[in-house]
Amino acid sequence: MEAVLGAKRDSWPLSAIRRFSDVLIEVAVGRKKSPRHEMRWLNLSGFCLRPGFGAPGDDALVNRLRTIASNNLAFVDDLQCQVGVLVLLRRIVGGINASEQHALYRKHTSPPGSKKKRINRQLEYEKWRLLANLEHPQASIRASLGHELVAKIRKEPRDAIWLWCLGRLGARIPLYGPLHSVVEPEIAGEWLKVLLDLSTFTEVTGSAIVLIARRTDDPSRDIDDVIRAQAIARLMALGIAEETIQLLSKYVPPEPADAVRQLFELPAVVTRVVQLGCDFFETGMNSGYQSKLKSVRRETAAIFICSIVLTGFSANVTNA
Repeated sequence: MEAVLGAKRDSWPLSAIRRFSDVLIEVAVGRKKSPRHEMRWLNLSGFCLRPGFGAPGDDALVNRLRTIASNNLAFVDDLQCQVGVLVLLRRIVGGINASEQHALYRKHTSPPGSKKKRINRQLEYEKWRLLANLEHPQASIRASLGHELVAKIRKEPRDAIWLWCLGRLGARIPLYGPLHSVVEPEIAGEWLKVLLDLSTFTEVTGSAIVLIARRTDDPSRDIDDVIRAQAIARLMALGIAEETIQLLSKYVPPEPADAVRQLFELPAVVTRVVQLGCDFFETGMNSGYQSKLKSVRRETAAIFICSIVLTGFSANVTNA
């Protein structure tokens, strides 16, 4: 796919990946061939429609994709498909409206006082990454999620997923949600104290601190100056880049790259999360199909690849 489009997957043109989304929805029935087909379909569909907004027609695409993923999973008992649904929803969550985000919150959390069930670690990670990316629920709901994460971080201070999620929930600048859903600065300040007091410190810890302590010049969102000064001193002592520390000392308007990084970058973790696996689209098909691609325009060729793989036409799906 990268060779066909002449760019790394993170640089694929929006127009191209949205055309992929159209085709993927059209051939959605092909995912029912096997759990592996469905997992690949979920992964590629979410990737091509991320972040769920930014192009004409995204609202309709998000609604169609969310409906298929949430209600019509073909292999509901397959772990990788369950994980794939969460990954897809996280990737398009920016285009999911407030009421549907509240529904996702209720679906993936336990009622207060209920006994929590133990679930697969990979599934738990992706559930939390989805919840952390919900920016429409009330600030009190997001604060309650953050309190749960603080307890997890105290037990596992090096866990990159818990740290990443807390940073997203405590961020002073939302990526797409309303300002009234930003967690209160007093609560975020308490979370920041916990991070600063950790005996172990990783790159993801630093990223979470920056998100929570970032200056906005808005008194209703900015944390206490004393706590921010402590965060700056800690980051300086650890040799964090000056341009990063400046985000705490003065207001710097967020760049589009910040949104991409916060929404989609996966911290380095030992647990293997479902991967897109683009390689198999090019290496996992016979030479007959490859020769056909040579006579097709580059962008159309990429869409053709999606079609033949997802409908199962002689595509040799590898273990990529």
